[in-house]
Amino acid sequence: LSFFAFLVIAKFKPEVSEEIKQQALVDVTALKNTIPEIKSASAGKTFTDRSKGYEYR
Repeated sequence: LSFFAFLVIAKFKPEVSEEIKQQALVDVTALKNTIPEIKSASAGKTFTDRSKGYEYR
């Protein structure tokens, strides 16, 4: 039994709307429905002050 965890962080260009950002989060988490090897997925706005400019995780 193997377990892998991947962390992806993202920073959008300033001109990207909140609607597009939210849709990107929905699309990323929906990958678990099309890729059977993905058992769980979560995405959301970064809440730490150590994010170095990255907005989402």
